[in-house]
Amino acid sequence: MRQMAEVLANEGVEVVLHNLALTDLGDLAKDLVDSRGIVLGAPAFLGGAHPLAVYATYLFKALHPPTKFAVILSSYGWGGGAVKQIQEMLNGLRIDVVGVLEVNGPPTEEIMRRIVDLGKALAEKVRGEA
Repeated sequence: MRQMAEVLANEGVEVVLHNLALTDLGDLAKDLVDSRGIVLGAPAFLGGAHPLAVYATYLFKALHPPTKFAVILSSYGWGGGAVKQIQEMLNGLRIDVVGVLEVNGPPTEEIMRRIVDLGKALAEKVRGEA
């Protein structure tokens, strides 16, 4: 997530990070309704997304923010499923999922390049260039 945040900031996009284990729900809701794009980092947990990522996705759906663009990132050790679950939850919303990335194990240099590319693509969308 830090790499993605750095790319977006370098591309001129205002970034607000939320650690879902620690963030205040009111702060998260406020930032969601003010955002044009989101990046949801959702580690895999028992064949799906971590419960806090699921909760944040439900909150997003309930608020119906003006967010137009999203990127979904996930990592897993022995079994994925987080990306699929989050995508299914976002189904029916008017949001352009710019890209998804599901990583098995620690990120490689190739994965880091893909994160940079996704960040640049999201930044272009948010800035209205694409």
